[in-house]
Amino acid sequence: MRRRPPRSTPQGTLFPYTTLFRSSSTGWGEYFIRAQVAHDISALMEYKGLSLKEAAKQVLDKVKDLGGDGGIVAVDKNGNMVADFNTAGMYRATMNDKGELTIGIYEQ
Repeated sequence: MRRRPPRSTPQGTLFPYTTLFRSSSTGWGEYFIRAQVAHDISALMEYKGLSLKEAAKQVLDKVKDLGGDGGIVAVDKNGNMVADFNTAGMYRATMNDKGELTIGIYEQ
């Protein structure tokens, strides 16, 4: 039986061992994998005490420095949400606990 060639990992940002936040990312996958996006966000939050927003910004800057682009949508254990990106735009939507919907494409 012939084995299939390995597939590339989509984004590689799944980091299930953290209880600090959950995330999804989009962009140039190789750079997200190299930057260990979810892992580094978790480490910055846990060891440096950064907020989700601060940690996501710092890690996306790292992705950009490596030559990649994209974005991340994440929510922390307290319900704080971030949708940060280093591209011209990123489709995103959020809803808070009051049912207020926010939709965006470009940075506001």
